[in-house]
Amino acid sequence: MRRAWVVLCVVVLIAGLAGGCATKNALESTRMSLDKAKAAGAEKKAAYEYYMGEAYLGKAVYQAEQGDTKQAGIFNKQAADYSAKALEMSKGGAK
Repeated sequence: MRRAWVVLCVVVLIAGLAGGCATKNALESTRMSLDKAKAAGAEKKAAYEYYMGEAYLGKAVYQAEQGDTKQAGIFNKQAADYSAKALEMSKGGAK
């Protein structure tokens, strides 16, 4: 019986670590996208989209720190969408 509990604990630990790594990688990817948008001038050319992306990324990071990976993923998706839009708008405006 004790062996079954140890195996169960190990499986839960591995699943938790894998979920945390995926969230960390997604947040880092969104941060890089926002950095690219900033470098392209999104702070002025697409200010709303850029700052909304930053705000949602902040919420995603906070939720990830609290252990709520599901909500962190939702906020990260919104941040990624805004950062992609900001990057698109900022590059499109430079002719």
